[in-house]
Amino acid sequence: MKNTILLITLFVLFHNNAYSSECNKWQYSNLTILKEKIIEEDQENDVKILKGVNIHSIWNEPTKSGVWINNKKLGGNINSDLKTYFKISSISNIKLVNSIGEKGWEPFSIDYKVISEREEKYYYHFKRCS
Repeated sequence: MKNTILLITLFVLFHNNAYSSECNKWQYSNLTILKEKIIEEDQENDVKILKGVNIHSIWNEPTKSGVWINNKKLGGNINSDLKTYFKISSISNIKLVNSIGEKGWEPFSIDYKVISEREEKYYYHFKRCS
């Protein structure tokens, strides 16, 4: 997994360095995704059972922001649920990143952190020429 993230990061950095000289003014944005696993522990059989995953999403760009858990809007000035705003059928990292790319944003930095056995966090930083 780490090798895949490293390769993606290197590709993005190489690709964006070639494009950077063509723009006089950049805009920046970020997407943070926290995946929180809902795990039930079966003490009798000494196993853990994954019951679901809550996805916390935070999107910030120069004039718009939104905070969602799963598809439900919690805050920000974007007045729609997550799937409607990003025009996606289901919530996944790749669908969100592709949707953001369709709006002209290019990723230039990606970070992934395992916070605990139940939580992992993804940070995506984007830029676009304005």
